[in-house]
Amino acid sequence: MTYSISALPKLLNFVLKVVWNAIFLLYALIQNGRFQILLVQNPPAIPTLFVCWFYCKCMRSKLIVDWHNYAYTILSLNVGPTHPLVRISKIIEKCCGRLADSNICVTKGMREDLQSNWNIK
Repeated sequence: MTYSISALPKLLNFVLKVVWNAIFLLYALIQNGRFQILLVQNPPAIPTLFVCWFYCKCMRSKLIVDWHNYAYTILSLNVGPTHPLVRISKIIEKCCGRLADSNICVTKGMREDLQSNWNIK
């Protein structure tokens, strides 16, 4: 009898995918050595923002987040705006954005939204 990832419950499938991606991303960053600055585009936020922040703290690098959209809003299109994963994604995105050394935005509107709603400058 064989099982596929798609046969797992959606939440477990999501958790396993996040863990796998986090391990792979951290491994790839470490394999490439130490960077003075790490520029990461958002989205995707999970696990990218946290892993990149963690890497930068360990390596004494600077993290810059390039904001193009909010990942939690894209996720809400698939699972609904009140889904717990959307709330978790929003919290992670907000916290990691605040922890970044710098943030850049593609639009003035995005910059104003980050400043007024999340206190990210």
